[in-house]
Amino acid sequence: MIRSLTQQVVRVAMLATLTVAVAEAQSGGGSDFTGPGGGGGGAGGSYAPLGVPAGAPAGPLSTAGSAGLGGVASLFGNPGAGGISVPNPAGGAVTISPATARAIAAVLSGGGAEAVQALLNILVGEGVPAAAAGSLANALAALGSNQGRATLVAAIDAFNAAIDAGPSAPSPAMLAIRFAIASASR
Repeated sequence: MIRSLTQQVVRVAMLATLTVAVAEAQSGGGSDFTGPGGGGGGAGGSYAPLGVPAGAPAGPLSTAGSAGLGGVASLFGNPGAGGISVPNPAGGAVTISPATARAIAAVLSGGGAEAVQALLNILVGEGVPAAAAGSLANALAALGSNQGRATLVAAIDAFNAAIDAGPSAPSPAMLAIRFAIASASR
């Protein structure tokens, strides 16, 4: 379920020129279009629908995405003693510890190598293999310092790789990172 939700986030980020109504219709309407250059569309199934950008994503995040990412960094940077609750795609909410929230905020706010290492340590402690945790922490740092669509897609790809490599149930840190990525993809 996490994987399919992040795939929807990728679609939204890559198809930013489409209206929200069209993007929702595709995700809920059984469209077989999978992205620029592949699936759906033409007679052979290899052409994107008219108006969809082709090639690698480029340009900055949308205004809403940039504001969403900044809001997450601010919220996570000041979690309070009880932590922060984020939605769990499996249902309900998960409480993120203050230490985890601050570590994610530090990475998204340009905390440098020390912040990346702190988040990597948290992810490894929650069962994500070190290589996947490092890639994810570095991708989040890149997204925080260069708020672009390409860095968002790289963060989503690193998140998906960490989900695939990690425990069967996503950890609280992974759910918090999912929340941050989803906020950036508005």
